[in-house]
Amino acid sequence: LQRLYQVLDSDDSGGLDCAEFCAAIKKLDFRPRIHISDSDFASITLNGRLCDVTGQLGPMEFEIVMRRQIRHLAQSRLSLITRDRSPEELDWMQFGTLKMIYMEQTRVEQDLKLMQVSVDRVLAALDIGSEAGSAGGGGG
Repeated sequence: LQRLYQVLDSDDSGGLDCAEFCAAIKKLDFRPRIHISDSDFASITLNGRLCDVTGQLGPMEFEIVMRRQIRHLAQSRLSLITRDRSPEELDWMQFGTLKMIYMEQTRVEQDLKLMQVSVDRVLAALDIGSEAGSAGGGGG
């Protein structure tokens, strides 16, 4: 998703506004074609709450948007294909769905662990910085 974001961010500004996002989606060769309107962009960005103050979608927010869209697509496709299925087929589909949920949960847990490591490093650096500052300030 981050590579896709870099491709869509054609001006390398580090943000995607509505016009840039819509134009980039049009250039991609999706079948069927995808058309994103201003109101679609507002909807997928939760009425702009995922955008920064300039109305641009950052890389992390883009990932949130795309994961939500993928999840919605999977749910709609799953509901369509469950019609007229045998109980055995439905069991396998449910198993596959549970596997996807587990994989997503594992990814989120890994992200949280990485964030915790980052927070621990920042806190450790702050402790080192404050000790050095207090030691240096007392000697002068």
